[in-house]
Amino acid sequence: LMPKEKKMITVEVKYILKSGQRYNFCSAIFVQKIDDSARRESGNLKYDFDIPEDEPDILYLHELWENQQALEAHAKMPHYAALAELKAKYVEETIIDKTEVSPHGCVAVKDDFPFIKGVV
Repeated sequence: LMPKEKKMITVEVKYILKSGQRYNFCSAIFVQKIDDSARRESGNLKYDFDIPEDEPDILYLHELWENQQALEAHAKMPHYAALAELKAKYVEETIIDKTEVSPHGCVAVKDDFPFIKGVV
């Protein structure tokens, strides 16, 4: 029997902000070092914000965690609670898409899409 493969977790978050509040939300995140704190957590592989130029009240967050346990530990951190407070103040709606991924997922993708072999 093969050992069960550990699944990494991707979390894609779309924040729909209250009108005109993206700058204030982002500033508070950076001033409170919420992003830096999350990146320093054990098990965090990615924690990056994306600010779309053509959508002034939208902010994206892309996260990657080594496993479900790391994500659960993240939810107990003080900076996670601080972000929740900021969301209550600045965010209208939060849409979260969480997916389990194989750490070897890109190998299958490269085989399925030969035109990206040189890129990956």
